Amino acid sequence: MERLVASYHIGIHDVDVLETLDDQESWYHLVVDGLERDTVLSAPPDLDEARELILLPARGE
Repeated sequence: MERLVASYHIGIHDVDVLETLDDQESWYHLVVDGLERDTVLSAPPDLDEARELILLPARGE
């Protein structure tokens, strides 16, 4: 099951933080402008963390 836990407007981007629940575990991921990002998080990011995750290039690029 998924639920929306936060929504942010960062620059020109709409960012949703979704929590996925499975039995006793939960994890979080970002949806940016309707597209899901590959990032899996153990805690929901606040606005500053979400900004860093979507605006900074992936490590190693």
